[in-house]
Amino acid sequence: MPGLDNHNTSGPSGRTNPNGNRSASSKPQKGPSQLPQSPGWEHTPPKPSPLSNPQQGEVKDSESRNALITSNGQSNGLNGKKQNGLGNGSAALGALQLTKGSLPELPPQDDKEKRLQPLMNELTMLDKRIDPNLDIFQQARLMKEKRKQAEAERNASLEKDKQALAAEVQKLKTDLQKLGGDNQGLQNQIANTKADNQKLTESITTLSNEKQQLLAEIANLKNEKQGLGADNKALTGENDKLKSEKESLLKQIHSLSADLNEALHTRDQDVNNIHGWKQRYDDLVAALGEPGKLVVEMRKRHEAIIANLLSLLED
Repeated sequence: MPGLDNHNTSGPSGRTNPNGNRSASSKPQKGPSQLPQSPGWEHTPPKPSPLSNPQQGEVKDSESRNALITSNGQSNGLNGKKQNGLGNGSAALGALQLTKGSLPELPPQDDKEKRLQPLMNELTMLDKRIDPNLDIFQQARLMKEKRKQAEAERNASLEKDKQALAAEVQKLKTDLQKLGGDNQGLQNQIANTKADNQKLTESITTLSNEKQQLLAEIANLKNEKQGLGADNKALTGENDKLKSEKESLLKQIHSLSADLNEALHTRDQDVNNIHGWKQRYDDLVAALGEPGKLVVEMRKRHEAIIANLLSLLED
């Protein structure tokens, strides 16, 4: 600590022996205080301290110095432990940052002095507030108490950070377990989806083959339809032609039927006429009695004529 390591106790009457104790002739000097004065402060005589009490002897002075040196060593040891703790905390923080990238970013280990700088500044301000009229050992004790208080505050802050990091680690473990379960579920879904996709692919292949077959059948049917259309057109033309021939034949049949009816009517009339002629001939022969030669010849000629007429009518 500045002011302790370079504390000069040697003077005309204040040399120290090899054991670090003042000689019997070393006594506090009387007179005005040699400590620096602050502006606006009034000088007050130094308060009596146990270190300067001549009734307690020089042993008290040596014990206070030894206690101060010991306290400085303990303070340095505490500083080293806290620095080591900060290093361990930074290492844990680095592991957490590797595990989960969304953690709040804390200063790295190299910046631990920057984190302690506000506390050191506060200690400096506390040192400045200490009454300069106090004995230097009393100042040292006050500064030691302030440092202990600062160390306690640092310890509390580090413990709080440690608890926060432990809670964050536990949360990350829980999140990792949950993510593991979610990943397993997603892997199962992916496997099921792949199987479904394989089935769909096979179904699509089958449908594609059936589609090709149907397209081929449709093409064949179209070709057959075109052929049937040509045949239908030819048959339609032939049917129209047959219809025309049928109408012509019907007309001819009607005409022949009329002619036949007329011929039959004419034949009936001729048959009736022939029968009437025969009847008159028979009546004439019966009236003449025994026919003569001329009558016989006329009868033969009439019979031949009648036979010819009957044969014509039968045809």
